[in-house]
Amino acid sequence: MDKKLKKKIETQIVSAIEGILSSINTSASESAKKKIKEAGKMIAKKFAKEVASSQKKSTKASAPKKDAKKKSSGILPRPKRDSHGRFSKKKK
Repeated sequence: MDKKLKKKIETQIVSAIEGILSSINTSASESAKKKIKEAGKMIAKKFAKEVASSQKKSTKASAPKKDAKKKSSGILPRPKRDSHGRFSKKKK
C-alpha cells in the first residue's frame, strides 16, 4: 500500500474518532488528540497489513489447482428386481 493511501486512511479514521468523541464530550476529545492520532496510525498500519495479506491470498487462490479426479466409467448398471420388487440374486 502506498504512503498516500495510508495517510488518507489515517486522516479519515482520526476525523471519525474525533467526531464521535466530540459528540460525547468536547473537553475530553480536546485533551486526547495525541492519543487519537496514535490510534489512527496503528489502525492504518494493521489495515495495510491485512490488505497486503489478502492480496497475497487472492493471488494464491487464483492459481489453477491440480487435483486428481476419478474418472467415471459412465452409467453404472442398476440391480435388477423381480416381479415382487425384490432384488434378484446374481448368478455365478
